[in-house]
Amino acid sequence: MTLSVSIPVRLGLSGASFEAVAQWRGSDLVVEQVVRNTGRTTLDAVCSCQAAGRCRLEGALLGIAPEQTVTQVFEILDARELAGSSLLVGLEKANGRRLETVVAVPP
Repeated sequence: MTLSVSIPVRLGLSGASFEAVAQWRGSDLVVEQVVRNTGRTTLDAVCSCQAAGRCRLEGALLGIAPEQTVTQVFEILDARELAGSSLLVGLEKANGRRLETVVAVPP
């Protein structure tokens, strides 16, 4: 006998959402992270971008009003060796809660 149970799981970060995209500007990789405050209070958070073999890049976003959208831009200089790889892009709220996603680097 096999018993199967479905349990709903909600993944995400309450009060915030983001999307990220990577694109080439010459030999430099530009990562745009668009953050939206979906909560009812002001949002303070830290954006991050991590590429293999490179230092983690971070940027603070402070005082994002409810329903406001802001963009954090990261530039990874002379990064052609990252073509076809993946980046780890994240958003961390002041309370330590974090949301991360994997972003494909174009060829």
